[in-house]
Amino acid sequence: MEEKSSVFGFGNLIKNLGQVLTTPVTLTGRPLTPEELRRRRASRARKQLSKSNLLDAGAQASQFCLQGMIEEGKHTPNAIDGEDFEITPGTWVVGLVIPGALAVVKGTVSRNGRRVAKSITIMNPK
Repeated sequence: MEEKSSVFGFGNLIKNLGQVLTTPVTLTGRPLTPEELRRRRASRARKQLSKSNLLDAGAQASQFCLQGMIEEGKHTPNAIDGEDFEITPGTWVVGLVIPGALAVVKGTVSRNGRRVAKSITIMNPK
């Protein structure tokens, strides 16, 4: 009889442990109120938005992908098939970006129409 109660006691312990591990708490160990939990989640969401630069005026509206030969752009130093794109310090570049090189450029089009490259992969290094 004692063995059954210890087995059921273990099951209850596991069930209670799951509840304890999934309940948000403050540093003092007390459970968070629904209002505190809502404020923390909202704060975390604002931080994530600011990190991804979606709050500034030039927020990203859509994405683009260009494939072809790099040439001199009309309004920027580089273009592919007449489509200008900008290279920023945050652009990942694999290879050397020079006119005549075949490349794949992926990035975003901002609300003001600028194409900003997120990654450039040179297909045939010169």
